[in-house]
Order: sequence, then C-alpha cells, then structure tokens
Amino acid sequence: MKYLNDSLISLQYIIEHECKEAKKVILVDKNTKQHCLPILINKIKALETAHIITIEPGEKSKNNYTVDYILRHLIDIGADKTTVFLSVGGGMVSDIGGFVSAIYYRGICHIEVPTTTMAMVDAAIGGKNGVNFNSLKNQIGTITKPFYTCCYLPFLKTLDDRNIANGAAEMIKLALVADKDLWNKMKTMTPLEIGQNEKLMEACIELKEAIVSEDFYDTEKRQILNFGHNFAHAIEAFAMSINFDIQHGEAVARGIYYETMLSKNILGFSNTQYDEVINYIQKHFVVSRTINQYLQLLDYLRFDKKNRFGTYRFTLLKEIGCPQTNVLVSEADIATLLLSLQTNINI
Repeated sequence: MKYLNDSLISLQYIIEHECKEAKKVILVDKNTKQHCLPILINKIKALETAHIITIEPGEKSKNNYTVDYILRHLIDIGADKTTVFLSVGGGMVSDIGGFVSAIYYRGICHIEVPTTTMAMVDAAIGGKNGVNFNSLKNQIGTITKPFYTCCYLPFLKTLDDRNIANGAAEMIKLALVADKDLWNKMKTMTPLEIGQNEKLMEACIELKEAIVSEDFYDTEKRQILNFGHNFAHAIEAFAMSINFDIQHGEAVARGIYYETMLSKNILGFSNTQYDEVINYIQKHFVVSRTINQYLQLLDYLRFDKKNRFGTYRFTLLKEIGCPQTNVLVSEADIATLLLSLQTNINI
C-alpha cells in the first residue's frame, strides 16, 4: 500500500471504478467538513453525491451516543452491505468511523482518509478503533483492517501548530520503541518540524505497518506501541472527567515522561538515554501543572486494558529501541513515582 505517494490517485480509482455503483457515505467532524471535505470532493468528483454525516469535534464525541447517531443515519439513508464508508478526519473520526463500519451489517467497506499528523501516523494505521465508555478510553472497539488508507499531505496545511505537535508525540514514541536511528534524527528537531516532515512521517508509517503486520491482533510484538499509553489514557480519562482540554499526543508526551522514569526505576534504563528523553519532553511539551489529584489518576490506571489479573502491566524501555512488554509495575511503584515528583501527574 502506498501512503504518501499517489495515495489520492489510488483512492480516486477505487471510488470511480472498484466502488462505482456503491452508495458512498462520508463521516466528518465540523472542522474537517469545513477545511478538508471541499478539498477531497474537488479532487474526486464522484464523491459529490456522497451522503455526509457530521459529528462534533473532540474526544467527547467518541462515545456510544455518537455511534447511535451515525448508525441511525446509515439506516435512514438505506446504507447496505455494499456501502462504502469513508472516515475523513483526525484520530477521533478515524476511531469511531472504523468502529461503526466494523459493526454495521457486521462489516462494510471502510476507507480511512486521515487529515492530521496524528491520524496519518497512528490512528488510521493498524485497524484499531473504538469508543470511550463511562469516561474510560477505548473500552469498546474492534480490530478491523480498513479497505484502504489514503494519506494526502496537503490536508496538513489546514492544521494549527498544536495539532502538528500533537501528532509528533506519537512519532517520537514510535522511534523510542522501535528505531534508535530515527530517534537520533528526531531529538535534534522540534515537534513542529517532526510533525510536518514527509520523510519522517513515511518512516513512521512504514515502521508501524511492519510492527502491525507481525501482530495484527495485538497479542505480542505490537504491544511495544503501548509505551507511554498507560499514563496517557489515564490522563485523558481524568481530563474528560474535569472537562480539561487535552489532546491525545499531549497526553502521550506526559505518558512518555512518566514511563521513562518507571523504565529507569524498574528496568535500569541508562542515565544518558534517560536524560535525552526526559530533557526533550520537558523542553518541548507541558508535562505537569500543580493539581493534587494522583489518587484519581490511579483509579483510571486500574481500568487500563493492558492490565492482567488485577495487576498493572506496562511497556517500558530497557534502552532506546529495545522495549520490554508486559512489565509488572506495582501500585506502590506508581504512587512512589508520583509523590516523589510532587506534581502528582498533574493535568
């Protein structure tokens, strides 16, 4: 599959030839409807007659109420097993669109059209999708490969700096767990430079695809991609509970920060590499603010999908490019870390 080169040309052929007779449905949020949908329709005229389903932007829309809204819309327009469902947007649209297309008629053709750095390098790659439930991240979902993924780089021109840096956090995580040379390139660059660099994006996409191809259903090697995500998901869930605005990549950066510390405490992650990672994250991302809420965060960590038999399981770093999955971390380890920082993993 070609992602960045000729991706839109391939999508045009799919829509105009392979799926010519099929009903087309496009899922967007209000932002992508304004900024990206006109670009897509202008490039692929066959989508002018597509049914458009618009949802509210942001993580708060990633829930069963939105799923119900989309499903009712599909039923109302007579969508059937042959319908082609396009998710055009960032990570939230990708996640919820993938989930709906996987469960409607037990699966209809799903095409990913990611419009953000985060979606292009992460959310739209690998088939994971789902929704939040009861303020917990991604508690309901499936792993279902899309029919096609189209990454069209000009969409990135619609992003502000915050959204570009947001996607860069996932790229940094990928380099830390899977490619030391890639990290050595990234550590000399700002997140804004990383998140717009075509060569780095293509390297990250190919790297994630290679990992996913070895372990599509996330039982072994793919779990290296969980680094930074135990804390990230807990932070996002906590943020939702207090109506605090945080993006996934911003939470991942915080997660990398704290789980790098755990890596040193538990696996003996080297001081030199530790300093590299910690200093980079401190310099380029906000890692904490003073709020005394670590006990609430522990509550959200208890519901993490990576836990097993009531115990906390993390992916941590033995060294850069050499992660260890399924590491048993005690609640005492977590509490000691948070208390020692005197920031209590503050949002």
